[in-house]
Amino acid sequence: MTLTIAPCEKGRYSIFSQSTIQDLRSNNTVTLSGEVVRLTDDDVFLLDDGTGQIEVEAETATVREANLAVGTSVTVTVYYEEDEFEALILTTAGDETITVIDD
Repeated sequence: MTLTIAPCEKGRYSIFSQSTIQDLRSNNTVTLSGEVVRLTDDDVFLLDDGTGQIEVEAETATVREANLAVGTSVTVTVYYEEDEFEALILTTAGDETITVIDD
């Protein structure tokens, strides 16, 4: 896990925790940033964060709304359940945040 300290307004700082795919095996819910390297289905994409790759299920409507394509940078909060990584929240490079509704 990586901690990032970012300056905010009036001399204050924000601390962000960023996980990697390597960290994901030991946690249930994490936030990852990376690049879409493959769309494998209408609702699944392959995310690469530079340390590894995982398939993320994000529901068809979310993939369409986020306009995901190979090369797209995203931040996604996922949870691990029954051998699948399910997206909860997806944020695009343009800072659009989409809450994933499991259908």
